[in-house]
Amino acid sequence: MATKTIYISDLKINTNIGILDYEINKSQIIIINAKFNLEYVNTTNIDDIECVLDYRKLRNIIIEESTDTHINLIETLINRIINKITTNLPEVLSLQIKIEKPMAFSDCLIGMEVFYP
Repeated sequence: MATKTIYISDLKINTNIGILDYEINKSQIIIINAKFNLEYVNTTNIDDIECVLDYRKLRNIIIEESTDTHINLIETLINRIINKITTNLPEVLSLQIKIEKPMAFSDCLIGMEVFYP
């Protein structure tokens, strides 16, 4: 089966995430990169947004899940995003999501990446 990939790069979201004292009461920027694999369907003659997965839906889910409430762990946020996308957008066959916290430490960039399934 041929596949195609929708990707979101360097999405910056101001959110409340973390377990350290300075993270509890202060928002911080996270950076999200994601790839979503779908079955390739030739839409050469169908120039209609209703016939494809609108990438705005993917972006909106990521933003909503990231800003809904304080989250302690990146792992929790990634799981919430994966669950929401796979539940609401069954056309997504697999996905890769990476979340980075550039403000967590001054001497390094930390984050997590998950490949699903």
